[in-house]
Amino acid sequence: MADLLSSLFNNKSSNQFTNQSFSLPDFITKSKAIIPKNSQIVSYSAYNTPLDNSEGRVSGSGRGWGQASGEVKMTVIDEILNQARERAYSRDQVAFFLAVGYKESGLNPDAAAASTSASGIAQFVKKTGEACGVSVEERFDFKESIGGLFTYMGRILNKSEANSQLKTPESVFTDAYSRYHDGGKPKNETIEWTKKNILPIQEKFSQWLTETGLYPEPDLFDKLTTPKVDLTEYKTCTL
Repeated sequence: MADLLSSLFNNKSSNQFTNQSFSLPDFITKSKAIIPKNSQIVSYSAYNTPLDNSEGRVSGSGRGWGQASGEVKMTVIDEILNQARERAYSRDQVAFFLAVGYKESGLNPDAAAASTSASGIAQFVKKTGEACGVSVEERFDFKESIGGLFTYMGRILNKSEANSQLKTPESVFTDAYSRYHDGGKPKNETIEWTKKNILPIQEKFSQWLTETGLYPEPDLFDKLTTPKVDLTEYKTCTL
């Protein structure tokens, strides 16, 4: 399938379905990279791993949150949309995955946490990444990291949707990200933080997708239920 974004220049592109011109959302272009202090970097962090700037590679300009060009961020968004389309996700679900990628790494494929081994778009720690098929060697490969995110978060969403106490999409997304963040049963403070920091970003992405026509299948895939994740692969990629 052809890429959703047919050209990339100056943070702008055009959608092959609508022929509209569009730019990255303002909240992304206005955000500033977050660079940790040297004193914050622990020995097992991947932050000081040299960048791979080989020709043709989709790379960040550093290991900090959001430390990547607009073109790179647009390419990451494109891959998230492509992988979501392959899995038949709804627009709100796609917006949720975009929000997770943005909040975790600022859409920088080379992002690395200073205080943990978390790295890549999904900010998997070493153990989780390997369980989800993302090896240490692949952790900064944006396509592999996004694929691992869909597997891992997809299974968490399946679990959250199975909880009869969660009646709305908002409650399901809140529970799913909170579990993702805490690595299990979420703390109350994480749930409240998610409501204030993840759901608003998800809404902004959903509005952007609507305005640009980048994910034009709301009627076909407009549903709450997340497509079931294949459980035959990466059986340990779960909470």
